[in-house]
Order: sequence, then structure tokens, then C-alpha cells
Amino acid sequence: MSKSFSRRRFLHTALAASVVPNLPDAARGAAPAPKRLVAGTRVLEVNGRPAKVFGLTGPDGRPGIRLAAGERFRVDLANESGARTLVHWHGQLPPWTQDGFPWPQTPPIANGAVQAYDYARFPARTGCTRITTCRNRA
Repeated sequence: MSKSFSRRRFLHTALAASVVPNLPDAARGAAPAPKRLVAGTRVLEVNGRPAKVFGLTGPDGRPGIRLAAGERFRVDLANESGARTLVHWHGQLPPWTQDGFPWPQTPPIANGAVQAYDYARFPARTGCTRITTCRNRA
């Protein structure tokens, strides 16, 4: 038995097929791409003398990272600091394996390596991620 295929049904199907690929990832149900955060160093002048400091630079070239309220913490952290490093996410409750504590199961991130982080932020109702710190582990 064949179903009739009306002009109206054809137009609805064609419209849906043309719209879905153009929807944002969230509307299509796909997870957004992780944001890139770079752990690196720079030199500041302190009391007239150079001081090497560690920092985190977001995808927009500014310090840190900005997330929308309720957005998951999906970050690829690239270590370009020249040394092994750990990052502890202050004010968050990530899984223990992503918390930046030097457990034997969670070694420092090697220079040149990328570490992926993916967890629901805490508190999820706020629109900001608190200060992050970068600790060098030689």
C-alpha cells in the first residue's frame, strides 16, 4: 500500500531539509566545539625588573575564558608554557581527574600537549568562571 505524497508534504520536507544544516549546534542537539585555552608565559616589569609569569589566554586573546550562563565547561587546554603544568579550576566542581591536583593518576600536562576538560560548571546559574591559576610542576 502506498501513501499519497502531497505537494504540501513535499514542501514541508524540503524546507526542513534545507533548514536543519543551518541551525546552531545547540538547536541540532550537537555538542559545541570545545573552547581553546592556552597556558603560556609572558614577561612583566616588576619594580623595574623583568618577571616571567604564567597565564591562561582564551580564544579571543584575552586572559581567561568567558562562558555563557549554563554553558558546559568544554575546554581544550594547550600547554605552551615551556614546562609541565597543572591547572586547578577555582570555584568549580570538576571530576577529580580534571581538578588539577597532582594525584599519581593525573600527571601534569606535558609541554606541547593538549588536555581536554568537559563538565557541568558549578554554580551553573552564574555567567562567569572564577579565576584560574597555572602551577608549574618541573
